[in-house]
Amino acid sequence: MSGWFALWHRDGQPADPKILQAILQALTPSGPDHQTLWQAENLALGHTLLAIRPESPQPLTLDGEVYLTSSVRLDGAAQLRRDLGCGPTVTQPELLLRAYLTWGEACLERIQGDFAFALWDGRQEMLWCGRDQLGLKPLYYAHLGPLVLVSTAIAPLRTHPAVSGKLNERAIADFLLFDFNHNPHTTTFKDIQCLPGGHVLRITPEDLTLRRYWTLPVPEPRRDRHPQDYIEAFHHHLQTAVEDRLPPGKPAAILLSGGLDSGILGALARTLRSNIAQDLTPIQAYTVGYRNLIPDTEPQYSRQTAQGLEIPLHNFWADEAIPFSHPPSSPEPSLDPTPQFTTAKYGLIAQQSRVLLYGQGGDEGMRLSTVGEMLRGMPWHQVGLDLWSCLFTYKLRPHWGTGLRAKLRRLPPDPWAGYPSWLAPDFEAQVGGRDRWQEIRHRPDPIIHPYRHRAYRSLLQPLWRLNFETSDPGYHGFPLEIPFPFLDLRLLDFLLAVPPLPWFVDKTLIRATLRQRYPQIPPTITERPKTPLAGHPILVWLQRGLNPWDIVGEEVMSTYINWAQFQRAIPAQPVNIWEVWPLLRAVHLARWLHSTSK
Repeated sequence: MSGWFALWHRDGQPADPKILQAILQALTPSGPDHQTLWQAENLALGHTLLAIRPESPQPLTLDGEVYLTSSVRLDGAAQLRRDLGCGPTVTQPELLLRAYLTWGEACLERIQGDFAFALWDGRQEMLWCGRDQLGLKPLYYAHLGPLVLVSTAIAPLRTHPAVSGKLNERAIADFLLFDFNHNPHTTTFKDIQCLPGGHVLRITPEDLTLRRYWTLPVPEPRRDRHPQDYIEAFHHHLQTAVEDRLPPGKPAAILLSGGLDSGILGALARTLRSNIAQDLTPIQAYTVGYRNLIPDTEPQYSRQTAQGLEIPLHNFWADEAIPFSHPPSSPEPSLDPTPQFTTAKYGLIAQQSRVLLYGQGGDEGMRLSTVGEMLRGMPWHQVGLDLWSCLFTYKLRPHWGTGLRAKLRRLPPDPWAGYPSWLAPDFEAQVGGRDRWQEIRHRPDPIIHPYRHRAYRSLLQPLWRLNFETSDPGYHGFPLEIPFPFLDLRLLDFLLAVPPLPWFVDKTLIRATLRQRYPQIPPTITERPKTPLAGHPILVWLQRGLNPWDIVGEEVMSTYINWAQFQRAIPAQPVNIWEVWPLLRAVHLARWLHSTSK
């Protein structure tokens, strides 16, 4: 996995070598091991290597006409090698290039994984760029007349003098209203666009076009005769996902909570490494917890999991970092109140490993449907059999989805609850703040699946873009890849075909797999309910007297905030985090604008 850029002056103007070197230098955090630049008059491709698995030197060509620069990790690479008639030593970037040379642009129908690439086809005078199906690897571009600049990070694009620092006011508005930009095509910068996951960008001398090449499929429902078959299939798919993401022959790390998802990832990683080369390529676990600020039982559960798996565990204590005491360094506005803690965490992990497995995605892929939803999309007799099994064989309580709770509410919810009343009137009118609020908060969700609507909505929610991009080295600045095994498309295809009852009630599928396959993880883990934090750390800091509000009154925020109304909205002693959460967005934005202007 690496960083790269592509620059093309379509009017024939030669690329400035000094500018190219500056862009390449800005990509160094994404690839500190080796930097390469290929230039052909008005076209340039750059690549910075983050050495995790065997890779071909990039930019890569096999025929002197088609060149590839990429960040790529492929699922099922062995099968792809067989399909292409390649030997086992052919690297994954070369596989991607050979797939294009064999199948053309249809190659993306045969490729899955985490990838972003730029491919120059001199035969067609075309620059073809693509991003993986879910958008796990970021891809940004600037289209400024004849100049097209594409990269895996924002910072390299901003180094080009033709790319202005003008802000995208609509993205700023989304941040103040909803925590993050909901438009998958834009960034905080007016001149820099984002290619959404599952899309390709086709650039010719005359045109630039976007095309969606993938949507989350709806698999045929799966009906196995024996319950054990579901457990075996789930274990196989998840094991394959973890194996494909482990760095071959190198140390690996896992972000371990005290829950089920990271626990089973740790168990799989530990087993896979033990079967190959124990002690040579260790697995180490890291957990984030609180000692004193709030009650937190996660560290003790994490310790039990690590002890059962016999892997070292390192603790990061989040209450040692004072919120808002250090300036942010993120390329876009962020809700991270303790960037110094994030820097210390990733910095220490990167010293041990370049891959950090992350368990996010398990909740979404196994999101439970209600009985009411299943009755609308499944045969009634099948729902009845599954319900009987759930209630009487597994002793589990499903979610009925009758709507009785909603009917018992005395008052309808306030559609304007949480809307910031302190936005500057001119800014609010310019971005259509109230219309945007109604559009995002109250738009109906399209029904993609007849009875797994909740799972599809969770997997396709806009928040994933933020999670993926902030996990990339081009964002956090460390030589550390953070893959998401639960979002392996082969695993998702299986999970979306499994009957929700009983397997997704209280994550029965994971619990049963852990009990059978990994008895070394104690019952205190496999049987514990999902529990949220007992308090919100920022709320506790505010109640102790932390005052982050003054920075919002600086001149840098006058465009966005009516300072007098903002001050009146600040509670003297907040009792709920949601009282102050919209106000904190303004604090984060002010801090980012202040640091960006330096």
